[in-house]
This record gives sequence, C-alpha cells and structure tokens, in this order.
Amino acid sequence: MRGLITLYSAVFLEHKPPFPHPERPERLKVALSSLRRHELLGEVVEPKPAEEEDLYRVHDPEYVAEVRDLVESGVSMLDNDTYVSRGTMRAALTAAGASLTAAETALEGRVIIVLPRPPGHHAGRRDRALGGLTQGFCIFNNAALVVARLLELGVKRVAVLDFDSHHGNGTQEIFYSDPRVLHVDLHEDPITLYPGTGFLTDLGSGEGEGFKVNVVLPPSSGDDVYATALEEVVVPLLESFKPEAIV
Repeated sequence: MRGLITLYSAVFLEHKPPFPHPERPERLKVALSSLRRHELLGEVVEPKPAEEEDLYRVHDPEYVAEVRDLVESGVSMLDNDTYVSRGTMRAALTAAGASLTAAETALEGRVIIVLPRPPGHHAGRRDRALGGLTQGFCIFNNAALVVARLLELGVKRVAVLDFDSHHGNGTQEIFYSDPRVLHVDLHEDPITLYPGTGFLTDLGSGEGEGFKVNVVLPPSSGDDVYATALEEVVVPLLESFKPEAIV
C-alpha cells in the first residue's frame, strides 16, 4: 500500500460560528496538530472545490439551494443548533471536493484522511435524518459523498464504520435501502444521547435490510468497551461482507 494522504484546506476554517459554539475552527486546528505531532499526517493535499451539482448524489437539490440561499441572505441558523456563515458554502463545497477526491484516490491503493468542515454525518438527503431533532452542526454529508462516488466508480461493496459517540443518522438514512453499503455504527444509547436514533432494531429497509447495524453502547463507555465491540461484532461483520473499500 502506498503512502498516506491527508486532504485539508484552510478554506475549511471559513465556516465560523456567529457566537460561541462547540463546532468551531479550533477543533480542526487541534486535529491537524495532533496528526502532525504523531507523524500521521502524511502528504497534505489541497482539495479542489466541488460543484453544487456534485452534492445531488446524496442530497435533494432543493435542500442544497436552501442552504446556499441562507448563506447568501446572512441568516445565521439552519436549525436550533446548526449555524451557517458567509464562508459556509465555500467551505462545504471544498469539503465535498475533498470527499470526491478521497474516493478516487483510494482506488489507487492509498490510505486517505479527510479533515473537512463543516461536519456531515447527521445530514440526510433533505436535512434532519431518521427523525433526528436537529442536524447536529452538519451541513452536507461528506462520508456519504465518498461512498456514493466509490459506487459510481464501480466498487461493489462499501463498508461505513462510524464510531462517533453520536449515531450517524444522516449517512444511515441515505443508504438505508442499499445492500451495497454495510453501515456499522457504534454509538451511545439513543435513549440517553442525541440524536435519539440508531436503535438495535433499525436494520435497513427493502434490499438494504440487514446491512445497517447499530451497536448501541452504554453511556461513558471506554476503550475496553469499544475494543470488545470491534473484535466481537465489527470484525466478523466485515469479514462476512468482504468490502472493497471502508469509509
């Protein structure tokens, strides 16, 4: 396997909150610094921005237009906790471009890290996904764009492994009926944590039923719980599914 690539742009920092907010540019700066400190940054590549039409792979055109219009109008909130700013659309399109590049470059046998902002895994096709309360700071779904592009390029089976403590409801919704996408999501019990989705019984629909797996963990689960879940649940699922790519 050839060397590691990190897709990053300072444009991602242009998505700025209009008031003190947990999703802010400093988070990305810390991540970048940590990767550099641990020598996990690899070759840093500046991604090219995508076009709005590229987002239609995973989002309704009406939703994309709604976000653009809000940004241009100066309105600061998409919902109760998800903000937009003057730099949001430029940052989001660059993040989308990074996602598409990641898919294309991964097929060359490279390991890719993408550090995009705004974040995305709570954003569904239209906005809030699977009945989530809000979009959880997310604008467009970057991980879903990677998956969609991989499928376009002929990859037959893609696994999504989401280990954020919050359920990746947007990504799961977008591919809920697609059997080509195994979505395994490790997250805290939706009864106790936002977005309140991702129950054990949510398995997908139609041909995609059984290809969506929610691994529900108790609050305050530590490394030992995650390690056990990975070893006893995730690894066997991946071995059975035999993905050609993992996101």
